[in-house]
Amino acid sequence: DLTTAQGRAAATLFGAIAAIEVDTTAERVRARNDKARRDGAVTNGGRRPYGWTLNRMRQVPAEVAVITECAERLIGGESLTAVCRDLNRREIPTSGGKRWDVAKLRDVLSNERHAGRLSHAGRTVTDTAGKPVKAAWKPILPSDVFDELQAALPARRVVSDVWTGERRHLL
Repeated sequence: DLTTAQGRAAATLFGAIAAIEVDTTAERVRARNDKARRDGAVTNGGRRPYGWTLNRMRQVPAEVAVITECAERLIGGESLTAVCRDLNRREIPTSGGKRWDVAKLRDVLSNERHAGRLSHAGRTVTDTAGKPVKAAWKPILPSDVFDELQAALPARRVVSDVWTGERRHLL
């Protein structure tokens, strides 16, 4: 009965106890997932990564071939735009069944999972010694090729402000 002081106090107390339980559960889940990442185990969630089955342990051979081809082409000097156009021309879909764009291709090729590394919240998961944790799955790209690809990706970026329509006065 929220019309009485005692009823309001009881509701507040029950709400506080429920909040404690929610926070405790969140801490346990976070700790379990952190331990799984440190152990190199798969933590599911989100969309299926390109190149991997839904359980994130087995590779999809057709998608692995696309990742390998794209990596070779970018390391060889092609632009992200040219590779995207070619993938779309050949009607090769993303893991979500959509067309490729530069951002999607960059995200796929930047996924550390392909090098057999774990990442979480945009950072590589490391062990207590500070070394990257070795994942439980077989990598798609060798570590050195993946690192070379990561160095090539920013080099393929063309920064141009022609599209802004701003006037430029040099003097």
